Amino acid sequence: MASEEARSQAGTDFPHEPRSAPRDRFATAAETGALPVWRPVPLVALNEATRNMRSRWIIPPIDGGSDYSVSEWELISAGWSDHHAHDELNYVLRGELHIECEGRTVVLGPGEAALVPKGRTGRYWAPEYARMIAVYGPNTEGEISEYLDYWEFGDGA
Repeated sequence: MASEEARSQAGTDFPHEPRSAPRDRFATAAETGALPVWRPVPLVALNEATRNMRSRWIIPPIDGGSDYSVSEWELISAGWSDHHAHDELNYVLRGELHIECEGRTVVLGPGEAALVPKGRTGRYWAPEYARMIAVYGPNTEGEISEYLDYWEFGDGA
């Protein structure tokens, strides 16, 4: 938990709110006196229709995804599918994540990871709960990922 002084310097009472920095939450080495730093923010749903899938950028995509980017995301009795313009590796932090790609399904638990290659459709679901770190490879051609589907199990969260 951040100290009162740290929250005051960040200009907010919420300890995970980003302080003002270039590229949204990014602080350069010159600003921190050390390594580049990305400040954490809460996980949020894309919209009300996807309320059981929340995410946040840890390292946001830049220049149309020309470099690696990283997000943290979770599914609560829900599923999601998209067609990838980049490689996507998901590392499970908590819960159980199911991933299907090209007719093959894997079930991952904490500490396990799987890669959906560029140009393929990935289907991700958590019958109960899963929290992941996703690493997205460069999208050097500037292609757009297609978001295909979202669904919930039972009555959701």
